[in-house]
Amino acid sequence: MSLHTRFTRGWTLQELIAPREIQFYDAKWNSIGLKKDLVDDLSTITGIGAEILMHEQSLDLVSVAARMSWAAKRETTRTEDMAYCLLGIFDVNLPLLYGEAEKAFQRLQEEIIRSKADLSIFAWQCIKPPRVDRWTLTGVLARSPQEFSNGHTVGRMYRRETHDFSITNVGIKTRLRNLWAPDYGYVMQLNSYSGLTGKYLALRLRKIGPEMYLREGPYDLLEYATGAFSERRPVERYLLTTIPVIPRFSERLDPSARFQHAGKLLRFMRRSPVRVKLPSTFKLMKIWPADRWDEEDRLFFVSGDSRWDTFQLDLEYELSHKAKQADGTLIGKTTTLEFTLYALGWSHIQLDSIDRASFGLVSRLEYATSIDKISRWILEDEPTTATISKWLGAARIPRHQWIRYDIPQTDHSLVIKIESTLHNVVTLTAEEIPSIDVLERITEDWPIFRDY
Repeated sequence: MSLHTRFTRGWTLQELIAPREIQFYDAKWNSIGLKKDLVDDLSTITGIGAEILMHEQSLDLVSVAARMSWAAKRETTRTEDMAYCLLGIFDVNLPLLYGEAEKAFQRLQEEIIRSKADLSIFAWQCIKPPRVDRWTLTGVLARSPQEFSNGHTVGRMYRRETHDFSITNVGIKTRLRNLWAPDYGYVMQLNSYSGLTGKYLALRLRKIGPEMYLREGPYDLLEYATGAFSERRPVERYLLTTIPVIPRFSERLDPSARFQHAGKLLRFMRRSPVRVKLPSTFKLMKIWPADRWDEEDRLFFVSGDSRWDTFQLDLEYELSHKAKQADGTLIGKTTTLEFTLYALGWSHIQLDSIDRASFGLVSRLEYATSIDKISRWILEDEPTTATISKWLGAARIPRHQWIRYDIPQTDHSLVIKIESTLHNVVTLTAEEIPSIDVLERITEDWPIFRDY
């Protein structure tokens, strides 16, 4: 076998690393030298560290992404062999099923995920086609080693935190901690770093359903410094390996396409969600059910059964006003107002405009104890919409489309109201108006919850 072939064929990769001693010859069988004599040149040509070639460092200390990069420029006659020739590099076993083509490489990645606690397996990048933006969605697994061509720069960080993965019929199930940043949305840290910049590496994710995520922007990796993102608590979630098939829209979405534009795909996948539009002065305190809340787009996914489509948002509003002192002077003061937005069975009508009577606002000034008790019941029992309605009715918690706070030492009131529910968007507003005008300006009021 020629020296050139040894550096370009897939199966010769293991043959180059595994033996401690190799004698190299040219095409005319003239001796070129021993592996140990040529190690620096071999390392430069192949991208494999000299310490790996000389068995001075364990393969397990090299990131999965870096090991994949060793095969990025190699070729095999059969597509499947591109995966099978890497089995020894990752010390995993797979049945050889010729005829499965690119699925072999997916199976290899899944087996690596099962056996290695190394998140750099997700640190791959595609070549960006022209006229494609960052909002492209795809599965979290690479298609071939070629997409790890930059993996040689990826270093692995060793932490005590473990990552449990399981391969399911939905996707890769895990409890990884989500990161979050307003400019990026959901981010998955890879416990890896760039050898070029020293910064940590991460992926952008997009939530497409209850705790289901696709990768967003497969053409680059995020590099970040400590503290760049806020952390979210670990939750059970699914990283999808492929874009889900949507039968009703198969004629509008190519089921064989690996990439889909986020705006187009999400429009078809999100059936009758409710988007909650809040002023910037509102602060989200508690969300239930958290798995069906998309923080990036501020919406709740439906369950598929209106009997379970209920949500609760606990909110705060910082009210700034003037307070009169004993000596008559005015000082600035801030009062925190707490209230809850309930939605009960909103998806039972499949129209562009959801049922406004499904929503209600409750002030926590008077009903905090009852609301907290019902919240605990909800978390323990996961009840239906009808059951939650009965609990709210039994506690005599009113359902209003608006709530009013009288601003101390003024003749004004703050009115928080559900402004509209058009096009599956619930809009809340806050407005200060003269107290005398409140009842004239606000007319819609449902005194109690009804059953569904």
